Amino acid sequence: MISGDYIAGLIDGEGSFVIRMSKDKKARYKVRTQLCLTIHMSSIATQLLKDVHKTIKCGKLYYGNDFGALGIDVSLTIFGIKEINEKLIPFLDKHPPILKKDDYKIFKRAAKMLYNKEHQTREGIKELLRLRNRINIYTQHKNRKEVVIVW
Repeated sequence: MISGDYIAGLIDGEGSFVIRMSKDKKARYKVRTQLCLTIHMSSIATQLLKDVHKTIKCGKLYYGNDFGALGIDVSLTIFGIKEINEKLIPFLDKHPPILKKDDYKIFKRAAKMLYNKEHQTREGIKELLRLRNRINIYTQHKNRKEVVIVW
């Protein structure tokens, strides 16, 4: 087993908290929101990510380009709002990241909103957009696609 603090450090260095919002014609307000935490590593770290997966008891390992990762051989991705709220957040509350603490707080707030179905209201979608625009502010791409909502 790997220590929780070691995993928090790994998330600080190699992890990404993601709030993805996209257009979805089937959704109530035409917006779909997905959350995930991904840790990307070289294939030499495959066993390390397997051990992390075993310790935190959630997520899925992807190899090669299974998950669209360019030039990255292995990644541990945790998605699914139930898994995030019931397994990942309690783990990270006990072992919080240090460098990405602000991103974690934003991610945690978004996860609670989705878990409580607040994303199914106009106000909830607006708040999630605000949160999405604040997360990973130092690594955002200039060509990030914006979700435009028309009611």
